Amino acid sequence: MASSLEFVTFVSEQLSDAGNITYKKMFGEYGFYCDEKYFACVCDNQLFVKITESGKKFISRGKGAEREDPGQKVRGMKAAPLLI
Repeated sequence: MASSLEFVTFVSEQLSDAGNITYKKMFGEYGFYCDEKYFACVCDNQLFVKITESGKKFISRGKGAEREDPGQKVRGMKAAPLLI
């Protein structure tokens, strides 16, 4: 199932305090950039954050446990828990 533009826009708005957040369609889903640096993607209406020190801190702030992508569509990234 492809991600909805409505969900992508919602995620972008929620992350707007982090910097200049942009997104673009990639491989049928969406890649996210902060100040022109790739850091996350949305796949099947789920946000996946790149595994870096900053990414780990971001994931640990949310409600719920981080998890690997069960379908292994997104390697080297972890699912971000609900942040609202």
